Amino acid sequence: MSGNTHVVASGETMIGIAKRHGVTLKALLAANPALKDPNRIRVGQTIAIPAGSVVVPEPVFQIPGALPGGAPVSVPVMPRLPAEDEQAFAAMDKRGKAKALHPIFRERLVMLAGVLARRGMKALITDGLRTFAEQDALFAKGRRGIAGEKKVTNAKGGQSNHNYGIAVDLYPVLPDSAGQEKVFTSVPPNASVEFARAFNETQRAIGEEAEHLGLFWGARFMGIVDTPHIQLFPQHEMSPKECLEIYRRNDETLRAVWDEASRRVRPLPR
Repeated sequence: MSGNTHVVASGETMIGIAKRHGVTLKALLAANPALKDPNRIRVGQTIAIPAGSVVVPEPVFQIPGALPGGAPVSVPVMPRLPAEDEQAFAAMDKRGKAKALHPIFRERLVMLAGVLARRGMKALITDGLRTFAEQDALFAKGRRGIAGEKKVTNAKGGQSNHNYGIAVDLYPVLPDSAGQEKVFTSVPPNASVEFARAFNETQRAIGEEAEHLGLFWGARFMGIVDTPHIQLFPQHEMSPKECLEIYRRNDETLRAVWDEASRRVRPLPR
């Protein structure tokens, strides 16, 4: 906020914040005398902005139809991470499911892709942000009286972290019987012991490495276990119910949910 405060987001620096608000670094430091080391700011920290500053619009790209009702959402362009991590993430997001994720969440998924690649493992994001209508369609499965159709979720539109761009589903990518790499959502019937071991090890590594990056793994849910599920927050820290309340209080804007998420996200351990 110009002439007021700025909440530090992931990847930001004092120089970048100064440029963002059209002030010099010297003026910004003078307005924050308690900040002893300008190189050690943390995500969620509040920075005072000198009066008279002018906000420079942050670079964004548009994701058409990402929101309920088809409205576009502007997603901040985050700083680039190491090229090898970005390359691994491009393969992880081959279906383009991560385009409308919260930027801090997406950044940590890029880091996750790099960690997995260095372990010789691959994964694919099969589901990212869903509109409320898409969520309702999933909720209807298994409840329409269609023979053999199973329930896939207990969450209606607005009741899933997927609806706010702070959750994804990730599955292992492994060679099939013909040696071709493909995504697997489960161990196929008659799969070899080696394949089953590789599948389970990769799925577990996805969750455990995500936890090391401050993310939450669906295998830790109380009650229904959702092993492929990775989200930005533990359920009790920023629940879908709270996200929906924030969304409705702010003219149904996803940005309001993201701003609150940015304030709450914890910095990575040093």
